Amino acid sequence: MTTRTHIGIDRSARRDVRAVWPPDAIAMSGFENYSHEMNELDHEIIHYAAICGVDLADQPAIHACLEEPRATWAEDKARQTLRGLLILRIKLETEMIEQGLSPRKLTSQST
Repeated sequence: MTTRTHIGIDRSARRDVRAVWPPDAIAMSGFENYSHEMNELDHEIIHYAAICGVDLADQPAIHACLEEPRATWAEDKARQTLRGLLILRIKLETEMIEQGLSPRKLTSQST
């Protein structure tokens, strides 16, 4: 059974993150106020998703941002930023879950 994070990405995406970042970079985020950090992160994700034309309700589109590097992405700074923000959100969600907290779902209406 595949479980999903609140941004709609299956947990296998977390393994992809671990392949990109060394384990010690993933272990601790340093976030102390999860609600505030999540709000600010979601605001930026919504902003860059709009720039890139990515519908946050479209799980395959989000997954593609995380998994499909494109040759043109090196020149596409907004898409690179969106990918990094999504990876950071997965990291934050993971830490929240480990702390017994329930992260909210990412939607284009997050505030």
